This record gives sequence, structure tokens and C-alpha cells, in this order.
Amino acid sequence: MNAVLRPPFPSLSADDSISSGSSGHVYAIGQHLVLKCPMIFDNPHPTQVVKMNESQAQIDCEKSVYKVLMKNRHPHIVHAVLCAPEGIFMHRQATSLDTRLQNPDIPQYLKNKWIGQISSALSWLEHLGFAHGDLRPANIFLSQEEDIRLGDFDCTVKIGDKLKAGGGSFGKLHENYEFPDASPMTEQYSLGSCIFTIQFGHEPWHEIDEHRKILKLIRNEFPDASGDEITIRCVRLNERFSAS
Repeated sequence: MNAVLRPPFPSLSADDSISSGSSGHVYAIGQHLVLKCPMIFDNPHPTQVVKMNESQAQIDCEKSVYKVLMKNRHPHIVHAVLCAPEGIFMHRQATSLDTRLQNPDIPQYLKNKWIGQISSALSWLEHLGFAHGDLRPANIFLSQEEDIRLGDFDCTVKIGDKLKAGGGSFGKLHENYEFPDASPMTEQYSLGSCIFTIQFGHEPWHEIDEHRKILKLIRNEFPDASGDEITIRCVRLNERFSAS
């Protein structure tokens, strides 16, 4: 028999699915809520069993973060309503920052607002002892009012623990391609790449292949930011970025 994805509740179907990733699936629960849950297959292939276990571990990690955040809310972090055995119920957002940035006509005041709100959310996580660990536009959401809502905490770790994600434009790697320990500086690096993407409409070194891009970023070689000092300071790790 073929493997079949099993929704967390019989009332949900593929028509309710609004996104899918390595950590699990997101289902719409009406207009205002979503449910993020692990991947569960009926009749899974052995390779799918591995994916199911990894997905469950990532959702469990995210639950542990949201349980802290539910007691320590921040206006620019996605609000979870309930952590249940089936998954995490949370407020539904309008879109992702990644999708929004595909529109080239974004006024500078809005970019400035987003940068400040992302910085504030990261500072709050740090205050609680966490590093987001996978900060990139796809994991940053926008409300209907175009305010930032930071989400996707399946790779979040405590400050000082080894990062779980990295590479590409947004995750710092050591020269041996190993993940560094999470710190304010690793988050600052990812923030700098996000700021660059917001300001210029594309990722750092978007025009070259992935291998060359990773090498450049490992060596702290950053493209010209045309005088955008905040971006340069974040990426070079010379100073702590302080949210206003």
C-alpha cells in the first residue's frame, strides 16, 4: 500500500493545508488560526519513518519555545494559542516577508519599520535565552497591517548550544563548514543578511552559485551595501546590534 499523509484531525483535509516544510505541515483552522503539526504517514516507507521522527522532534522543539513565549509575549512574535499533542495552534498571518519582498515597490519607511521590528523580536528572544537559529525572510511573517511577526522556531536553541541550521545567505558557518554555537553574534549575522535583503530586494551574493556564495560569506566577504552601515556592522560582527 502507498503511504498516505494523515491529517491531525478527521475534519481536516489537503484542502486546508496552506504550507509544508521539513518540520511539518500548516493547516488553516478558520480565518484566524492555523495548526502546525508534524508529518505523519499511514503505511510509511522506512525513509518516511525517519522524516516523521525528525519532524516530530522539530515540532517538539518549537512547542518548548512557544510555551515560554506564551508566558512572555512580544508584539512582533507570532502568538501561539495552544500547544496540544497534535501540534501548535497559533494566530494566522497574512503572508511571509519572503513573499512580500517580491514586490519591488516597497517604501523606505516600511523597510525601516520592518528592520526595527525584527531587531526588537530578536532582542526579546535573546532576553529569554534563545537564538532563533534560522532567521530568514521565509520564517518572518507579516500581519494584515504589515507588522512583523517572527515565527518558525523549530531550529531555535538556547544561547551557547550548537546551531541546527546554517549556510547559504542567512546562517553563519565556520571555515570547516561546521555550525557555530548560538550567540548574539550569530543572530546578528543573520539579521544583517535579512536587512540586506530588505534594503536591496535580493539575498547577498544572489548572482553567484551556492558553493561560491557560502565560501564568500564564511570569509566575511559581503557585497557592496552602498553605505548601509547597519548591514555591514551586523555581518562583520564588530558591534552588538541594539534594537530601538
